[in-house]
Amino acid sequence: EARIGRVAIGQPADVTVDSFPGEAFAGMVVFVSPRAEFTPRNVQTQRDRATTVFAVRLQLPNDDGRLKPGMPADAKLR
Repeated sequence: EARIGRVAIGQPADVTVDSFPGEAFAGMVVFVSPRAEFTPRNVQTQRDRATTVFAVRLQLPNDDGRLKPGMPADAKLR
């Protein structure tokens, strides 16, 4: 939540996908939620569950179809 002011539409991101270790995919922020929400209940610690977050959606080129919905991934915004 403290860093949401530094996230903007069009901002580049590097995305790593568990299925492709050592490979990074270039993405771009296409949506930033205007309101905060609580983290999902399946988060392990009570402290983390109490944290509010903002949904951010990225777009990645996927012409070869290797990326599938639901694949675990991490993103680092630049």
